[in-house]
Amino acid sequence: MKRLAHGAALIEQVVVTVAVGAASVTALPALTDVQAQAQRAALANLAAAGGTAMALNYGGCLVTDHATVPGKCMPMRNCNEVARAWLTDVPPGYRIADTPLVSTDGRINGAEAVCTITDDSTGDVAQFRGIAAGL
Repeated sequence: MKRLAHGAALIEQVVVTVAVGAASVTALPALTDVQAQAQRAALANLAAAGGTAMALNYGGCLVTDHATVPGKCMPMRNCNEVARAWLTDVPPGYRIADTPLVSTDGRINGAEAVCTITDDSTGDVAQFRGIAAGL
């Protein structure tokens, strides 16, 4: 009587183990880069929020004829004042450069500058457009 084989042979198990090991070795660098990608995404999101906050604040100031109204028009003379429009502080570990919002034609309200925000842990920098308002 012929005996039927049950289960996997040892060589098959070794081949599967080697294949899984090789796959994990190739996937490991991608997994370690996830944190760096998340940090870059957080920085880009903060820069986008800064530009949006400055634009919304300027729009609110246009409605109030640049009179200071809490929640609608906050005075903005410098890029690092964007936290006023966020109604919170700049998150820990990030820094917004001290860049005045100035114009070449003498305007105060509507003067623009390129603002930079830096992730102190990586040194990465992102930019957003700052707009002077409420002055």
